[in-house]
Amino acid sequence: MDLVTPSQCELFYPFVIGLDVNHKIIYVSERLKSKLSRGVLRKRFDKVFDLNRPRVDWNDNSLDLSNYRAHLFLFSNLNGTLGLRGQVIPGVIKGREVVLIAASPWLTWLKENVEHYEPDFFDFSVQDAQLDFNLHLHTQTVMLDDMQRITDQLIRARDEAEAADRAKSMFVSHVSHELRTPLTGITGLIELLRDQSLNDESLELLETLRTSSDYLLHVVNQILDFSRISDAAETPEIKPFDLKSTVNSTVAILEPQAEKKGLKLQSFISPNVPKWLDGDVFKIRKSLTNLISNAIKYSDEGQIVVAIMAIEENANAINLSFSVMDQGPGIAIEDRPLLFREFWTKDAPGTNKVASTGLGLSITRTLVEQMGGQIGMRPSEPSKGSIFWFDLTLNRSKEMDDGVQHSTETDSKQYAARLLIVDDNSVNRKVASLMFKKFGLTIEEVSCGQDAIAAMDVPRFDLILMDIQMPLINGLEATRIIREKLGESTPKIIAWSANCSEDDIIQYRNAGMDDVLTKPVNKAAIAQVLNRTLESDS
Repeated sequence: MDLVTPSQCELFYPFVIGLDVNHKIIYVSERLKSKLSRGVLRKRFDKVFDLNRPRVDWNDNSLDLSNYRAHLFLFSNLNGTLGLRGQVIPGVIKGREVVLIAASPWLTWLKENVEHYEPDFFDFSVQDAQLDFNLHLHTQTVMLDDMQRITDQLIRARDEAEAADRAKSMFVSHVSHELRTPLTGITGLIELLRDQSLNDESLELLETLRTSSDYLLHVVNQILDFSRISDAAETPEIKPFDLKSTVNSTVAILEPQAEKKGLKLQSFISPNVPKWLDGDVFKIRKSLTNLISNAIKYSDEGQIVVAIMAIEENANAINLSFSVMDQGPGIAIEDRPLLFREFWTKDAPGTNKVASTGLGLSITRTLVEQMGGQIGMRPSEPSKGSIFWFDLTLNRSKEMDDGVQHSTETDSKQYAARLLIVDDNSVNRKVASLMFKKFGLTIEEVSCGQDAIAAMDVPRFDLILMDIQMPLINGLEATRIIREKLGESTPKIIAWSANCSEDDIIQYRNAGMDDVLTKPVNKAAIAQVLNRTLESDS
């Protein structure tokens, strides 16, 4: 028979006593210890308990209790306050063989000898034959009360968690909206400057500025999305993009940081890598940015090389390896399995202490896996340093040329229409006015919902660009009032908002809005909205 420990025995019996070869008590379970007087340890069993059955001679040196495994033990303490029934089980304590007596209350003795005895279900073995119907019923009542108490606690905890989650979502939504407001002006002015006559150097600077603002906008969008869905549920947004331009602009943004530390930042793209690919350009850019930033952060000398190589390709797709190699101090072998864990940080040997949240690599891993790729790290041999890499399979972009031509034709179309811009932010109104004028529209501006409603006294507009978040009367309420006022003669109303999730768009449609334009805006998006709203009337 296998030997068991007291803790294993207590999984089935609440009262356990351990005896050595001299029948001295060397172990008492906590639940039983609370019911006995102090000082029972190291005493012989018969000096603490009166054994009613079986009959044994405690003074017999040949007595071996392990021979009594088939017997029912009935015994009580010498104080007459506790009766127990149990059995002998061969056991082990700290590697030494012992005899364990696993017991539960002896109900018959207790009811006869202890006044006002109330059985406690938790003192019994679960399958104890002594458990009569009344005790079972009492136990079930206790368990139901405990379950109700625990359920109430869980419901309160759930309600508190849901309230905290709603508060977080509202906070993130408001913060992201406030960030989008200045971004709307920045990105709009960039769009307008691109139409000006600029030299090559200015155009290059403007393109870098546009890339930075687009990336900042994407970060804001991710913050807003994070408040609504988990990262694992986020699906890639596949669009055609220029890989070489993406890599070069990413390197250009981070190059000043490298130069400040005396580092040389270089990039290399294999000649057989196509220019145009279909993929999630923002996730790719963010992944590269995180890896390059890490290389700069932990390097004090040498160069950093960003390389994109074709691993495998066919007529429709290509498997690319993106790698960032540095000449920093490297990463210890024992630390490498921890690199992509959330919040894991460790100062690299030989570098100054670096502030880090420990999230960059974890976020990069999530982004790469969302795109169906793999990520890893290997040492840069034979020199010191590290190579962080990720592999992605991307489709070749087949319709890029047609898409560019179509977009150009749409972006240049002119409309003889009158537009009312409603926004409480003067910069947003100015940018929107300049951009819509590019399409031939006649523009008027108002700064609040009340003025928009008043402007409808004399119907003269074909379109209304309506901001959503405004003081006093917001865009949704203003839209409802205008529709009630004008009925079928209401101009087309375009929601202009930083919040354009699926739920938001449904809310705008239910309020009576015809289309949606997301802040910040660009010429292509304006062209598409004008084409949908004005062409549908012609």
